[in-house]
Amino acid sequence: KNPSVDYFFKTDDDCYVDVHYLEQQISSENEKKPVDYWGQCNENKKPFRYSKTRWYVSYSDYPYAYYPKYCIGAGYVLSSKFLECAVGEGHVEKVPYTTIEDGAVGLLAERCD
Repeated sequence: KNPSVDYFFKTDDDCYVDVHYLEQQISSENEKKPVDYWGQCNENKKPFRYSKTRWYVSYSDYPYAYYPKYCIGAGYVLSSKFLECAVGEGHVEKVPYTTIEDGAVGLLAERCD
């Protein structure tokens, strides 16, 4: 636990991040409500069931028809509170397997909401 860190930012290695703009966006969102998990998000996405894709997820690994809301793209923000819940309360070990790491974080967000 590091109390001096409020947020973490997950991004892809091929993305450029304007940190000052990101900080402004987080502050703006925080005025509406506290930010725990924030970014451009997908909703009502179905798991890939076609076995020839690299994102294939079997029904035995993930039996649900849809993923919960999950953030994607260039990156997303995670609060230290969110990470404490996900890791500290043992939710990481309980999340079903998925080949989409962003989807796995969405599953954690659902448990920590």
